[in-house]
Amino acid sequence: MVKAVTREVLLLAGLAALSGCALVLGFEEHEPFPEGGGGAGASGTGGGSSSGGAGPSAGGGGAGGEGAGGVDVLLIPDPSTDSVGMYSPVDGTYLGDFIPPITGTEPYTFQTPHEAIQGPDGRIYVSDQLTDSIVRFEPDGSFESIFADATDGLDNVRGMDFRNDILFASHSPIAGTKAIVTFNLSGTRLADFIPDIDAFDIFFTPANTALVANIEDPDDIRLYDVDGTNYQSLLSIDFPQQIQPLPDGDFVVAAWTDVVQFTIAGTVVRSITGLSSCSGVYPLEDGQWLISSDDGVQSINPFSMQVVDTKRVGSSYLKIEKVNLPALP
Repeated sequence: MVKAVTREVLLLAGLAALSGCALVLGFEEHEPFPEGGGGAGASGTGGGSSSGGAGPSAGGGGAGGEGAGGVDVLLIPDPSTDSVGMYSPVDGTYLGDFIPPITGTEPYTFQTPHEAIQGPDGRIYVSDQLTDSIVRFEPDGSFESIFADATDGLDNVRGMDFRNDILFASHSPIAGTKAIVTFNLSGTRLADFIPDIDAFDIFFTPANTALVANIEDPDDIRLYDVDGTNYQSLLSIDFPQQIQPLPDGDFVVAAWTDVVQFTIAGTVVRSITGLSSCSGVYPLEDGQWLISSDDGVQSINPFSMQVVDTKRVGSSYLKIEKVNLPALP
């Protein structure tokens, strides 16, 4: 417990500006996943990692896929400017800001925007870790409402996902009962899904079971049943942060010092080790993995372990999620 709280405080305070996502070589070289393979092939009904049901990108190119269903983009919060950037799901190219840096005149407050996901209503829900809130935006980036905040009991809210029309969010007060809490689309808090857990992320599988990144000793990735009652510990990993599906049906988790590919049975397929303060990961359509960290946003070949490109430099970039917008704001 002390270790988890200490790491969390360091993350929130921005004191983990270490060497960033260093590379470890030595894996057998392979070709990356086929281009156009999609980044959410294994996602379930949740909107956070499945583009709100929008489907895969309708086209290629650095500007993101555009078709009858709109434009697919990746959203990555940047707490250093309290903004949310847009990136191409094809190759990770930076496309501008979905939510620009905060000026202090907005009807909401950001201090550490953590994750931006899309709901079944098409709107974008942004969790903020320090303001203890979830802010809802229209698909054009305009403010819609404060969806939930401390008046709903929220404290230290981080990872989120939708299952059907219910929002699940990690709630982890320093003093108090930690849980994965739930809300309906009206913003009414419902019964807790999983009580007494210090979760950093939740991802629903196609079977509606839940993969949970638990950061309370012993840190691990857990697979919970549909009701959130029973679980199996799949693998131990230090400070797991974001869980994403891979096109081949496996999963990948970004952790404090590692990015690990694993199967639903908990078998480790490959690992990138020696990393520093990595928060988010997303499998791009060009076969690379997009990684967010205190050193910026970088694409990396998951087999050669080499950095392909640095999309943005800076610090504190957090979770990566795909959404579908009518057009680029």
